[in-house]
Amino acid sequence: MKRLLLFLAMNVLLLGSVWSQYYYIPANINPSGNPGNLNANTEEPFGDGLMPGWTNIDPMNASPAWTAVQNIPFTFQFNGAPVTQYLVSNTGVLTFTTTAGSPPGSSNNILPDPGIPDKSVCVWGVSWTGGPNCNDRIVTKTFGVAPNRQHWIQFNTYNIPGYNTQWCYLYYSIVLEETTNNIYVVDQRCSDKGFCQPTLTIGLQINGTTAVMVNGSPNLGTVAGQSKTAVDNKYYTFIKGSPPSRDLGVSWLQMSNFVILNAGPFDVKGKVKNYTGTAVTSYDMNYSVNNGPVKTCNLTGAAYDIPAYGEEWFIHDSIWMPPDTGVYHFKYWASNINGGGDENHSNDTMFKIVEVSNAFTPKLRLFEEFTSSSCIPCKDGNINLKSVLDKYPNDYALIKYAMNYPDAGDPYYTAEGGTRATYYEVDSLPDMYVNGNIVDPTYIDTIQYNDLWDKSYMMFNPTHTRVGNTFSVTASVLPFENYTSGTLVLRVAVVEKTTTGNVGSNGETIFYNTFRKFIPDAAGVNLGQLQKAVFKTITRTYTFPTTNNIENFSNLQVVVFVQDDATKKVLQSAISTQTNSIDESTSQKHILGLFPNPAKESTQVQYLVAEPGMVTLELISSSGKTIRTLSRNATSVGVFQNEFDLTNLAKGLYFVRLSGFNHSESSKLIIQ
Repeated sequence: MKRLLLFLAMNVLLLGSVWSQYYYIPANINPSGNPGNLNANTEEPFGDGLMPGWTNIDPMNASPAWTAVQNIPFTFQFNGAPVTQYLVSNTGVLTFTTTAGSPPGSSNNILPDPGIPDKSVCVWGVSWTGGPNCNDRIVTKTFGVAPNRQHWIQFNTYNIPGYNTQWCYLYYSIVLEETTNNIYVVDQRCSDKGFCQPTLTIGLQINGTTAVMVNGSPNLGTVAGQSKTAVDNKYYTFIKGSPPSRDLGVSWLQMSNFVILNAGPFDVKGKVKNYTGTAVTSYDMNYSVNNGPVKTCNLTGAAYDIPAYGEEWFIHDSIWMPPDTGVYHFKYWASNINGGGDENHSNDTMFKIVEVSNAFTPKLRLFEEFTSSSCIPCKDGNINLKSVLDKYPNDYALIKYAMNYPDAGDPYYTAEGGTRATYYEVDSLPDMYVNGNIVDPTYIDTIQYNDLWDKSYMMFNPTHTRVGNTFSVTASVLPFENYTSGTLVLRVAVVEKTTTGNVGSNGETIFYNTFRKFIPDAAGVNLGQLQKAVFKTITRTYTFPTTNNIENFSNLQVVVFVQDDATKKVLQSAISTQTNSIDESTSQKHILGLFPNPAKESTQVQYLVAEPGMVTLELISSSGKTIRTLSRNATSVGVFQNEFDLTNLAKGLYFVRLSGFNHSESSKLIIQ
């Protein structure tokens, strides 16, 4: 009997595939994230962390029920015919047949199914649990601007059965897209993929005899991760028409978003994805810069074959040398696929912005977490965050603000920590911001950590002294560019690296990087306008009162960061170095950095040109012999970057010497 049912199911699926007016692109073929990246909202419960602008339309009925009729906020077509309204069931079905009768039950099946109305989109199998404490909602929101808007209908914290008759929650959305008339089903979040047992039917039902259903339905599992951000989202794309035999899209580009002018020229390479079931044996790869001339090369042969629904590297036969610093807009696309044109232009082109500068420096990742020792989920968040950060010592700064909720809250709560929570509009715990952008501490992993890398056009090496309870902090900020907004603020935070006195009710016994005090306060110090290549030095002092709850003054750390209060973006951060006395000149060197140092094959020299003129860089051995010389006529002040080739040099101690503008300065370099 089971074989007969499977045979019938496969035949229905085959008929649906043959006669359906839609085809779909599998979730594993689409890139991670949300379609078009228009929706950057985090995936949190409605009324308890979900960002503003969503509307609750849930029928709030524990039995299968339809919502009220909803309007589509733009012109949209389903199967080539205009539709203007829809209903949604709390069992996971959206229908454009607004006169539909009884809603489908919670037990999903293959499509087409007589219980599903004509003109329907299915995430069939989610269910509303009901009850006074239930957070299950159907919510809607529209993103983007005409004519490229998306209308999202989200099953928010909807439930599926798990092991031992327990339940876990899912976030799924049906997305209607203006102009393309594409329909997306976005798998956004699963509370516990190891625990949950999703058995979903995802697809479209045109009518009682015609449907397209995602392979694996009606027992389709979730493919999204646990993060409340879009970083691990996956989505199915439903497109009107017949599946194309030629459809290529550029999926990834290897060129960095930020490059140094002197490091050019640059290779043009990346990956291209085949969105069809037909193998590709030849194609043209094209690109243009700033809408200039198109550069085309033909890629053919076994090295460039792309299997059905596969992905492969491409390497263009040209190289790119930027003529000067600035922002360059790239456009990449494939054509002449197996001798014919691309049959689906909606995913052809990838755009990339490359910023070319004379120098930039890595941005130290600043983690600001809001937590509490009375918050049960905070314990899991802190454990996971520590497991990731422990892999990257000295590569980040961390500030944990103890909050005064839930219940009694954390005993180490401070009003200044509360001010930061208000600044970021924190309304649920745990919550975390990295360089001013929201990141979930419970689900961050090493991949996301590395994705958080960013460049900065600003650097500083703050120092501080401590005499008893008194801290004096000095930071000399060096901007690589002009900053004229007047909204940049320097903040100085004192954290205690390990505490045990704030034990609450969530089971944590040791706490790391607990916030203690801002110097002078949470408002920070406004930097005003900053001039390129000109240091601005800020010194601030604070004395902790005699009566305080600091557990160990020798275990305090000072974190300094510059933040744009207009955007909340952190431009740079640093961990202050404790010294016996603050010497401001030590943070105003002209050789700003050698990296890597120690080095093997090469090192980058980052240096400050204080006035126009000839600048010479020399690589000198420990015996005083000049090994390499680089010279440039600097026509303007600024921060610049050059590379020394170290191949064929003996291991040992060397010096890099900068000479120019009546100045000479040296810095040590170790060759390994």
